[in-house]
Amino acid sequence: MRFGPVPFHHHIAMAIECYATSSRPTAGVEAQAVFDLHRRLDLRPSVTSFTSLMCAYARSDSDPADKVEKVFHQMVKQWKAGDDFAKPNLHVYTSLLSALLKSSNPRHFEKAQEYLLEMKEEGLKPDAHVYTTLMAAWSLRNCPEKAEVLFNQMEQDFRSGNSDAMPSFKSHSTRLIAWSKAGNPEMTSTALNDWIADVYSGVVKEKPDDRAFSALLQAWLRSDRPDAAQKAEMGLKQMYHIAETQGFDCRPNARSFTSVISAWTS
Repeated sequence: MRFGPVPFHHHIAMAIECYATSSRPTAGVEAQAVFDLHRRLDLRPSVTSFTSLMCAYARSDSDPADKVEKVFHQMVKQWKAGDDFAKPNLHVYTSLLSALLKSSNPRHFEKAQEYLLEMKEEGLKPDAHVYTTLMAAWSLRNCPEKAEVLFNQMEQDFRSGNSDAMPSFKSHSTRLIAWSKAGNPEMTSTALNDWIADVYSGVVKEKPDDRAFSALLQAWLRSDRPDAAQKAEMGLKQMYHIAETQGFDCRPNARSFTSVISAWTS
């Protein structure tokens, strides 16, 4: 079997991808130099070239948001000029969101939310990974309400037929931890119960473990409420009961006991 020569822009794309997958601290700059060959040779960059350049910046720069967004806008400009092969796909948006969420600038977080809506308007269906990535970023900044909105959007997408948005172990865990860190035991309990319900309905295979149940005890500890110690101890007993009656791997661990002891002594 004989094959024709590989188009030169494919070679450029492969070279950029090599930088994107490397661990070189200058990968973004070097990938950009290769990418610029498109303009010098009057070639149109492909989606692969654009995406690899975005990834190269994202992996080699401590705050790549502005650079990655600039590459994204260049891609959109080429697409809207009539190049259908430059239309951003789900992978492109995922790379963009990941870069924005690495930023320490709150403005980039709001932009990530806007791009999520834009993605949907373009007919792309965000998957559970996209939603969970956004949820985790908001959780790190102690904004559980934002994570909750995203979880509900993901669940609604799934119920509407987007099978890729099916809630996962990671998404349930991220939601649970977000509320636990915020010291909201009611919402932590709701998140835990929703997870259990999804297990019994077959949506999620992985059951909540001892760490998930311990997160509820930690939520009571962080709540600073007068009855926090009693509630945490009740939760500890419930962990034993559920482990024995429902087969969950949720027998209390060292952190569980520490949370209850701390609640009593604080």
